[in-house]
Amino acid sequence: MVTTPAHGSAPSLDTVAGLLDALASDARGHEVEGLADALVSRVSPEGAERVRASTRRLREVLDRRLRRERELIALYGTACDLAQIRDVGTALDSIVRRAHDVVPSADAVYLCLRSDSSDGFYVKASVGLTSPAFMHVEVPSGCGMSSVIERTRAPLQIQRYNRSTGFRHDSELDRALADDGLVSVLGTPFMLRGEVMGILFAANRIERVFSKEEISLLTAFADHAAVALHNARLFAGLEEEHRAVANHVTAMKRSAQLHDSLTDLVISGADVTDVADALADVFAEDLLLVGKNNEVTSVRGRPVTAGEECEHAHAQYGRAVPSEIAEDIMASQRSGHCVVNKATRCARYVAAIPSGHTYLGALVLHTTHGLTDLDVRTLERAAQIVALLTLREQAIGDAEERVRGELLEELLSRPKPLRESTKLFAHSRHFDVARPHVVVAAALPDSPRSEARQAVRETALAEGGLGGEYNRSLVAVLPGDDPGATAVRVRRRLSAATDGPVLVCAADAADPRTGDLAAQAPVAVRCLQLLQALGRRGAAATTRDFALYSLLLDPQRDTQLKTFLGSTLGKLQAYDQEHGSDLIRTLTVFFATGSSAAQTARELYVHPNTVIKRLDRVGSLLGSDWQAEPRALQLRIALHLHDLFGKICELEDR
Repeated sequence: MVTTPAHGSAPSLDTVAGLLDALASDARGHEVEGLADALVSRVSPEGAERVRASTRRLREVLDRRLRRERELIALYGTACDLAQIRDVGTALDSIVRRAHDVVPSADAVYLCLRSDSSDGFYVKASVGLTSPAFMHVEVPSGCGMSSVIERTRAPLQIQRYNRSTGFRHDSELDRALADDGLVSVLGTPFMLRGEVMGILFAANRIERVFSKEEISLLTAFADHAAVALHNARLFAGLEEEHRAVANHVTAMKRSAQLHDSLTDLVISGADVTDVADALADVFAEDLLLVGKNNEVTSVRGRPVTAGEECEHAHAQYGRAVPSEIAEDIMASQRSGHCVVNKATRCARYVAAIPSGHTYLGALVLHTTHGLTDLDVRTLERAAQIVALLTLREQAIGDAEERVRGELLEELLSRPKPLRESTKLFAHSRHFDVARPHVVVAAALPDSPRSEARQAVRETALAEGGLGGEYNRSLVAVLPGDDPGATAVRVRRRLSAATDGPVLVCAADAADPRTGDLAAQAPVAVRCLQLLQALGRRGAAATTRDFALYSLLLDPQRDTQLKTFLGSTLGKLQAYDQEHGSDLIRTLTVFFATGSSAAQTARELYVHPNTVIKRLDRVGSLLGSDWQAEPRALQLRIALHLHDLFGKICELEDR
């Protein structure tokens, strides 16, 4: 016997099936409740409550499973999207943004990665943070939630961060969290192959507890995101390698192009500036060629003239390079390799031009694009090519100077008509013996001897003449028939080429074919020495200007000069040598002070009676009329010539 419900008839099969179908088909809540009411209307009150409770539990389970299914679908889609990202920065931003989508209840999500410089963590990407200082926080090793999560490799949530005692707090991190108003924090490890790459955090500005589902979901997301970040880093590394290979290929092409260019230049007899120009074309950057005196001689292959400012894309220099480049050049000299300076946005590469212990200059390349190792070696090889060309030019120059010096020696030392062989020799050196020429003697007292000699040679070459050293004096033989204009022109050129005073003296013009240049050379040199004896340091003069001193100017008349001085001052000189007195000097000062014995005594730092006794001795040796004219004039001239001749002899003995 079947007992029927006391409250009413038994529920129909269709009603039960309808309720189950509604639950399975995700029907709306009021529809399910309506079917449940239809079902329980046919059972007892106790049974009705049990049916309603079971229906609610079943509905919650199904809702939870459905929500979990949707979350997993979203997680899978997010992981697929992240896997397609190739840029590391984009990947990091996408990770925190998608993490916030996965846990929408969180107010902020931020990702901390391990620091390369320490064992701590620093905030790399975030969403929802309001404090700018948060992005600059670096959590030291052993501090904060990160240390616990890293040690346990498990998620950790803190309901009230500022009151937690489960880890060592960091003041900077605590202040950043407080400034942003974050209270409850959930962190999960960002792991790959068992290693913690970072920590993914979700935080709220109210105190709350994250559900197990949220923790599980964020942990699963972190695992997928770690793989995506690792892949992005791998792709970034591959792109970097690809760029490195491409740069290396480009450098190889540049090196081959430069090798071909330099080979052609060397074979064709190009000079150093041509090589610098080729380098600038290959590297497409600013190149300075620095000479042996650390002066800029060309910019991008363009020669630089004296006093010109060197302008290029990155700096301005005068002819002398700045001290920092000079230091790099010295370092390159010592090491034998290129010195790289990347202290500024524009990198500088300095390669000294090698030549044993001799400094020939340097190549200085400025570039905003870094050079590869092959580029650097190419620049070093180019410096070696420049060294070879420089040495070749120096050897040719030395040979040319030696040949021209032999011609100069021939012209100035042979007081006879030129031989035909000498005329042909002069013609081969582009020296026109048919034109009148002027011998010019020069002195550059403040310049090094080698620099002064080179300046005279270059000046003579520019004037179409010969220049060099003759009998230890600097002389030039230049075309022209006006000694005064020639002297002025030579002094102007030498002053422009060197620092310090320039003293020149030009002799009368002469025909090289007659041998008269040999007679004019010693006169020009002696006149220059006379100028120096007179205290002149910078001037342009001619031998004509000092015709009064003709006895001094011509070395061939030295005997005549000595005879004159002996007949006039011989007795005084003999007395000074025999008795160790100073009659010559006393008499010189006496005439210079206007025949004042008192002033003479002050000049000589002696007693006036001493001067009077010396003058009495002069009278006893020369006669009582020595102060009368014209005898006094003759004495004054002799004393002046004696003084100058002594100084000239000292200059000749140096």
